[in-house]
Order: sequence, then structure tokens, then C-alpha cells
Amino acid sequence: MARLFITLYAGIIVSFYVFLFSVEIIATSLSYDVGAQDSRNTLMGYVALLSRVKAAAGEQAMQEAMHEVANLNAMLTSEVTDPVVLSHPKIKALPSPGGMVEQIDLEEHEPAYFRLAEDTRVFRVIDDPDAELWAKERLLNTLAQWGLLLVMGLIVGVWFFYLHRKLKRLELASGRIAAGDFSARVGEDGGSRVGGLNRAFNGMAERVEQLIASHKRLTNAVAHELRTPIFRLRCQLELLEHGCAKEEHDQFVEGMEADLKELETMVDELLTFARMERADLDVNLVSTDLDHWLNQQLPMLIRSSDLPLSLNIDKPVSAMVDSKLLQRAITNLVRNADKYGREQVSICLLHTADVAQICVDDDGPGVPPSERERVLEPFERLDSARTRKTGGYGLGLTIVREIVAYHRGSVLIEDSPLGGARIIINLPRSA
Repeated sequence: MARLFITLYAGIIVSFYVFLFSVEIIATSLSYDVGAQDSRNTLMGYVALLSRVKAAAGEQAMQEAMHEVANLNAMLTSEVTDPVVLSHPKIKALPSPGGMVEQIDLEEHEPAYFRLAEDTRVFRVIDDPDAELWAKERLLNTLAQWGLLLVMGLIVGVWFFYLHRKLKRLELASGRIAAGDFSARVGEDGGSRVGGLNRAFNGMAERVEQLIASHKRLTNAVAHELRTPIFRLRCQLELLEHGCAKEEHDQFVEGMEADLKELETMVDELLTFARMERADLDVNLVSTDLDHWLNQQLPMLIRSSDLPLSLNIDKPVSAMVDSKLLQRAITNLVRNADKYGREQVSICLLHTADVAQICVDDDGPGVPPSERERVLEPFERLDSARTRKTGGYGLGLTIVREIVAYHRGSVLIEDSPLGGARIIINLPRSA
């Protein structure tokens, strides 16, 4: 992780200097170099002044004034006599009077060149390398550069230090999860969070923990639930192999068919639950008239219940539903009510201002208030001794809850007017 911060730090410093260099290049190319323009304006002021001095007082006075001005500005001035420099196109094009603050290819320094009025000579002015002024300027420039680098280093270093500590906590928490400790979390307070990364990490860790726990429950439940029907199948198969009367033979075959049907139902519920755990369902919500839809489903629901089933509709109401998934949920509730009911099962359609309610009632023993949340969890059953009549796998109500969640609704368990349990599906109404 340290390499990441070193690379980032170096990138910031290099980017800063590249930015400054680019600004300078762009400004120069667009003639926005304020320093150079100021130097040209100052030079042309001296050219005009020296031209007047020469015209009024002569060559000697002009030379004295020129050297005096140069000394005051910590500069050296002289007449250009080198024929190579004088033959340079920019020097030859220099007007009279005129000045140029620009380095040419033949010079190592950055001189300024000028001509006085009515004078063909070319003069050059450069910084005096021995002057104290320019030595101090070089020192200040060096201090400014290193000072800027140091200040940026301190600021970025402090920021990196705290960011490194925060990311280190995330790294350690990730290592704990990788080692099997799925309860690992990171703080979400201001001194610990890295933007929204901590919250996203905790959400991921919680989801992983839930999935692992669910898979463990699924594995344990599958092992437990398969054991009983497989044992019955093996016993009945052995009895058939040893020979038996036709009446007993028919009973064993019927029992084996029931066990196979039970296994098929269990596998179907387990696969459905696993798909919901992975959020692997294709949900297509369509505005549906629930009163009309329930009347269409009624024949199929009656076949799912051994007890008499009735449908009561208060008023027509519509909701956004996936017909196939909602059918599965209502079927699960009807089968659940049929297992625990004594004489009848009832479906009713109610609604409030915002919610459509599908209620499934039975006249069985009901669900104690303290158990109503638990029975919605996977592999949870009120009865500890499972039979073919009241057993199940503890997934029916869980699947109902997950289907309703896909509809952005909720499931409630209350006391039924029939004396048993009422399970309510709340669905947001459509306009």
C-alpha cells in the first residue's frame, strides 16, 4: 500500500510542475508573457530617454547616462561588435529606435538589444553576474521552489498519513473476512470513513455474512430434510424386494410416490429460495386489477387446499405485480393455511389509501406474537416434529416474504377473524 501513496505523491508533484510549465508555454505562445512585455516597455523608455540625451548633449553624455542607468539596475551595457551577432536576422530587422528582449541562438545569456534614434549601432544590455541583486534573486527563487515543494510535501504527506490509516483499517478488515471472520466491520464515523467506501464495505460484509449463514442453514437443512424421505424410500424398497401381499405392495408404491413428490417439492423450494438469495429473479411488474386476477386464480387455489376455500373481495383495487411470482406467494399461503386449518381457509382482498392487502385466513391454532417474525425466516417451523400433514421445510413463508419484497411490499402476521392466523400481503397500489 505504501507504494500506492508514493506513486500518487510523485504524480501530484510532477503534475503541478507540468501545469506551471504548460501555463508558461501557453502564455508565451499567446504573447501573454507579462514579465517580457514589462521589460520591453522599460527598455523602450530608456531608448527614448537616451536618444534625447544624445540629441541634446552629444555622444559622451549619452554613453555616461547609459552606463549609469545600467549600473543602477545591476546590469552591463555595451555595443555589439560581433559580426556574427549583427548578421542575425532579428538583429538586422531591429528598427531605429527599437528594442528587443529575446534570446537568440548565438547568445548564452538573455540580453536585450536596442538601437537609438538615428543610430545604426546595436547595443546590448545583460544582467551583471557579479551583482548582489541577482544573487539574492537566484537565492529567493531557489528557496521558493524548494519551499513550495516542502509545503506541498507536508500537506500532502499529512493527508496521505491519515488516508493510509483509514485504508489500513479497510485492508485489515478485508483480511479478517478473507480469514473467515465475516463479522469484521469498519467504522463509519468522520475520522474513519473514506468517502462512501466504509459504508459500501460494511454493506458488502453484511451481505456476505448473510449469504454464508444462509448457505450453512441451507446445507444443514438439506441434509436433515433428505434423510427422512430417503430412509423411508430405502425401507419400502427393501420390503418390496422381499416380497409382500398385493395390498401391502400397493401401499409401499403409494408411499414411495409420496416420498418422491415430497423430495421434488423440497428441491423446488430450495432452488427458488437460492435464486432469491442471489437476487436472480426476472421480475416484470405490471399494473393488475387484483379482484379480477384473484377470481382467475381461484380454481387453481381451490385445488391447492383440501379444506373449503372462499374468496371475499371488498372493493376493486389495482397494484403493480408480477403475476407468476404473486401466484406462487398466494399458493404458498393457501397451502400453509390448509396444513394448519381445521375446517376452512379464506382469502380476502382489502385496501387502504396507499396499500392493497391480500389476506389469507385459517381457523387453526394461530401464530403466537412472539413467533411471528421467526416463522418468516428460512428453515424455521413452529412445530418441531415434522409430518406429511403439517411439516414443510420452513421455506414457504420465507419465499412469500422475498417475493413480496420484490414487489416493494411487506408481509404481516395477525390473528384471524376465523380464530387462527391471518397472513397479510401489503402491496403498493397503482394509480
